[in-house]
Amino acid sequence: MSAARDLSRRGHAPRRAAGPLVSKQVLRQQLSEILALVDDAPEGDVADGLTRWLDEVERRAALRLGHRDRLSPRTVEAYRYSAALLAVELGGVELAQLDESLVLKALDSVSRGSWHCVGTSWQAALSWLGLAEVMPDRRHWANRPEPLTWDPEDYDRAFGALALAYDRATVLKRGGSISVSLCAVLVAVLGLRVGEVVGLRRSDVRRGWITVTGKTGERRVPLTTAAREIVELCPGKEPRSFLFPSRKGSKHPHIRESSVSHHVRRVCDDAGLPHVHTHWLRHAYASWLASKGYSLTVISRLLGHTSVATTARYYLHVADKEQEVAAEAVGQALTRGQLALFGGAR
Repeated sequence: MSAARDLSRRGHAPRRAAGPLVSKQVLRQQLSEILALVDDAPEGDVADGLTRWLDEVERRAALRLGHRDRLSPRTVEAYRYSAALLAVELGGVELAQLDESLVLKALDSVSRGSWHCVGTSWQAALSWLGLAEVMPDRRHWANRPEPLTWDPEDYDRAFGALALAYDRATVLKRGGSISVSLCAVLVAVLGLRVGEVVGLRRSDVRRGWITVTGKTGERRVPLTTAAREIVELCPGKEPRSFLFPSRKGSKHPHIRESSVSHHVRRVCDDAGLPHVHTHWLRHAYASWLASKGYSLTVISRLLGHTSVATTARYYLHVADKEQEVAAEAVGQALTRGQLALFGGAR
């Protein structure tokens, strides 16, 4: 009988060689994890991966309006443009060899003013390809959110400048300018997105409401007195005609978003309001409602947000001065006639 067998019979375990012990079960588990990593490794080069991603983008763009996974035409256009930029810089690089330094180098070749748009698109693409870790941190490319320069007088001045631009267009009888001017005024009056307004048809206006199609699908917006007057001035008069048709000979049936954006920038800059742009009008519309005490729920529905949290995060830019005035009013109301409690007299 061997010594080891004799010790085991007596209840003593035989001595083993020093060092960590690895069972067959642990080895099998480690091997399976390694094989899984190999199987999950992205195949092909960056160009192949972007092609697969754009196929998914096209699928989501074809979903019905209001679907939570649907992508808007503007987002699809931005994704295509950004994917082309990335393919030019890194198209031949194998996905398995892609790292953060290469993406940063590709980003340097893009105009700095486009970094936020391009970076957001690249982040979406690389995340879909399972390569989120190679995308540089947002602090390298994302724009910092700037607070709204909110002044009720600016909102009023901007509206007046846009209305004056419309009057000039009618005097000069410029059809395209009339459509663009009216569209900008309607954006200011209802706080809509430019993309929701340019494609409106006469049939979308009925029974005191306007049906607009936005990021979250169709929704109805109250047709205010001012908005009704603007709609009546629109060139498109037939039921299926666009309210804001483009000039004759244009390949687009209605005016472009970019035309309205450039118009607002130019008119407001000439009026001494260089910070005003089309989306500023939407911000200002919501901020005006908030300053008048309207609830977040009402503002959220008017803006077409799916969540009140979005409204609270982006559109409650009430000026600090108004907050100070409100806080002071509460303090005066509470202490009026009771200042003697604090050792004073009124």
